[in-house]
Amino acid sequence: MTDHTTGGDGEQWPSRAYMFDLLFEHEPDFDVATMVAALRRRFDVAQPRHSDDGHFVGFRLGGTNERPGPFLGVFPPAPFQATRADEALQQTWGWESARNVVGRCTHSVLVSDLLGHLTVNDGALEQAPHIDRVERMCRALDGLVEVLRPAAVLCPAIQCVREPAVFAMNDRDAATVIDPFLNVRLFRVENSTDDEVVMDTLGLAALGLPDIQCRVSGLDLGAVAALLRDTGAYVLQHGDVIEHGNTIGGLNGQPWACRRGPALVGPAREVIGIAPPTAG
Repeated sequence: MTDHTTGGDGEQWPSRAYMFDLLFEHEPDFDVATMVAALRRRFDVAQPRHSDDGHFVGFRLGGTNERPGPFLGVFPPAPFQATRADEALQQTWGWESARNVVGRCTHSVLVSDLLGHLTVNDGALEQAPHIDRVERMCRALDGLVEVLRPAAVLCPAIQCVREPAVFAMNDRDAATVIDPFLNVRLFRVENSTDDEVVMDTLGLAALGLPDIQCRVSGLDLGAVAALLRDTGAYVLQHGDVIEHGNTIGGLNGQPWACRRGPALVGPAREVIGIAPPTAG
């Protein structure tokens, strides 16, 4: 999946479709009526629409005649090869059995907010507010996970595999609400003499926001990961408000400098680089 698109002038735009792969150990019962009932408990959903080629079912998520809500596309079960999740598993943290669970999965159901980056206002297309998109996908996934009961969820936009419980709205608190949309990755710098690492967030770019990155050595990586996560959560909540040259509160209360620039690790995207005082 492409995590973002770039306009001709280099401006970063949100992904046209934010995708999640629900993974199953057996072929699931793909009952449209059950999905409609689950989504209607969360949205004013019209009757589902089947694509002309039969490849997916579309659900309108709320809205009005003047300002219709976006479509959620749910694709019927398809065979799944565990190797598709290899890259994501390398950056999956905090779920020790993730690889074993994914290895047992045989089918997937793809869920996507088709053209979710756009909204209609007075007949004109506009860029949808990212926080509306996140909230909408949270509610939709809550319903689909509830009735389809996947064993795992592959999140290509954040290069991670999540436990299904992450998507249960009733079980989620302020610390986990960002988990479907943000991952912290870790990369060792080759041939480094002082054990340098690059750490970054992935997922914000797909929403039209800058991800966060840093290149450090000799620091508590758990603390750095928490700082990246907290900074990413702030951007997700408040938008693209951290400017080049700003500082944020870093480890031990030190000010960390913020610099805008290209990502050190793909996918190519604009990021906010943060650095402690000793890193210059």
